[in-house]
Amino acid sequence: MRQAMESSWDEIGPDEATGAGSDHDEREVSDSQDDEPGYCTLNLSIPKNHTRTRKAEGIDLTEGLGTNNDDQVSVSDECADDSDPEEQDETGFDPLQSKDIDPSTQPGTQIVADSDEDNDAEEDAIAVASDRGGLEAMRSMYRALYEEEGLVAMAMKAMNRYSEDSNTLTDTAELARTTAWHVMMTTHPDVLQSLLKGTLLADAKDDEDLRRILDTMSIRACDVRFPQPAIYQNIFANELLQCADAMEEYCDQDGDHTRARQVDSFRKPLPKLASGPYRKRKYLTPQTSKSISDARKSHVTTFLAGLRKRIEEVDINERDLPLKCPLVEIGYTQDTEARLKAHLNHTNSNYIMNLMDAVANMLWPDRFKIHQFVIFLCTHTEQAVIAEILFTRLTHGYITNGGGFTYYAAGRSNDSARNPSSVEGAKWEANARRKKEQANKAAQAIGAKIKSIREKVAYLGLLEGALKAFTETIQSVAGGDES
Repeated sequence: MRQAMESSWDEIGPDEATGAGSDHDEREVSDSQDDEPGYCTLNLSIPKNHTRTRKAEGIDLTEGLGTNNDDQVSVSDECADDSDPEEQDETGFDPLQSKDIDPSTQPGTQIVADSDEDNDAEEDAIAVASDRGGLEAMRSMYRALYEEEGLVAMAMKAMNRYSEDSNTLTDTAELARTTAWHVMMTTHPDVLQSLLKGTLLADAKDDEDLRRILDTMSIRACDVRFPQPAIYQNIFANELLQCADAMEEYCDQDGDHTRARQVDSFRKPLPKLASGPYRKRKYLTPQTSKSISDARKSHVTTFLAGLRKRIEEVDINERDLPLKCPLVEIGYTQDTEARLKAHLNHTNSNYIMNLMDAVANMLWPDRFKIHQFVIFLCTHTEQAVIAEILFTRLTHGYITNGGGFTYYAAGRSNDSARNPSSVEGAKWEANARRKKEQANKAAQAIGAKIKSIREKVAYLGLLEGALKAFTETIQSVAGGDES
């Protein structure tokens, strides 16, 4: 299963470059790709003041709910919606049933490792949605929904259905809605606020309470015996404009061969020494191929276009500074520690994120590192797909608008959550239930002791009253004898 963590890039000092002085362990991140949401009807009442939100993205959120659509607005030029209206009520996902299994009796089943697969041939799975109005417009819309109308409205909007969801959300819409709502209700509000603002890294540095919350989730997610499945986020913040130029040059096989070799040498496997121009490009070549992938080049081009468009909206004097809201990547994993390390090692990871990592370190050696946070702990297997889709959309992690590195539909590569032979999730759930039972028994024992103490206190009260009455009687008798 994938775990929920956030990671980011930030400038580091010489101590951090060697692993010292870091508040957070460096971890790997999985990539999931999707676009901004389409529409999934909720079996809940919709406030009338949804008109402002409908104008924000240009769709009627009450459509399909049996409400009056007379006030439906036209598609906005800023936030266009390309969801499939005929499939809105089909939204859902393949439910994954967890079993009540004692983890101590589990067979030695091989665990399915999480990875960012080479899906270049699966055209149906590639995120096809356009830039739906721009990152800042969408970010403002989600924050306004959250602040003005609450979690339900925001979760409903984020779980709108788009074409990239056709092979991911295949079951009932009700299950997807309920799960999305439950994910939002169980996300820590401080974490959610920072995710919506896009400032989790900066907030974690400044807010001790938030940092403690994130550290606690990371500890639970990385527990050696019973790691809890989670959602994580990777964050990359640096001089992105120079990185974009270097990435574009890397994609040109007739470009700077020395730089390209330096980029490919950042992580193993290292390129072989050969005479003549260096025309290989490790990050554009799938593991199963010896040739550069046109799909990968296309995704990098799309990413760079979205990133440059976003940078153009920044003041010209700040364009070579780290973005206020860094690039992000959301993933789910069942083995957080192993998954995050794999991302750092560029193993079964997001090649666009890996390429930017390598380019940044080629330009500024040991100056930047990736930051990763666990942002949500999954308590049920069915949350894996929905949580990854939901957080990818809320944090704008897709390549189309320059918000992140996700090029492949979110929720499509959660192998450890979908593989029935993987028992780690069942082990964790069984352990959680056992701990809950132990906690209940402890609470009952404490309650029994409290009851016993109260009974004894009451009994002592009776004795005190009897003693007082007896004392008064003695005093009365003694007073009568004296007279």
